[in-house]
Amino acid sequence: MIGRGVNPSVYDRKIGFERLATGQANALNEVVQDWRFIGAAMAKRSDVRDSEAVSAGVEDRALMSRFVVRDTGLTRGIKPADRLILRGVWDASGILQSGDIWTIKGVKQVSGARHAEIEITAVTSNAVSYTHLTLP
Repeated sequence: MIGRGVNPSVYDRKIGFERLATGQANALNEVVQDWRFIGAAMAKRSDVRDSEAVSAGVEDRALMSRFVVRDTGLTRGIKPADRLILRGVWDASGILQSGDIWTIKGVKQVSGARHAEIEITAVTSNAVSYTHLTLP
């Protein structure tokens, strides 16, 4: 539900969130870890200026952006250990099939916002687009 006065067109892209899940041991008794879909939200995105990204220690080929989402139970629980997926497609069991993977660098409440919002700062490089291939 959108509150009064909120323009839904401002949130112009759907982003997904994944959390690293520790699973069972494999045949070699190694603990298997995999990323699992935990939810999605509509967001507005703004790219960070180069000077800000450099001062934050972002590499040359990386892109840093801020994603602003509505403050919900899901978005309040997002941590830098999670990851953000742009243009993501997941299968029924929550495994990412394709999408652009972003590393979350910071999550904070937007101060002074008219409506409760959360800002997520994330970094990606052009080489982090993921497509899961199933071989016959």
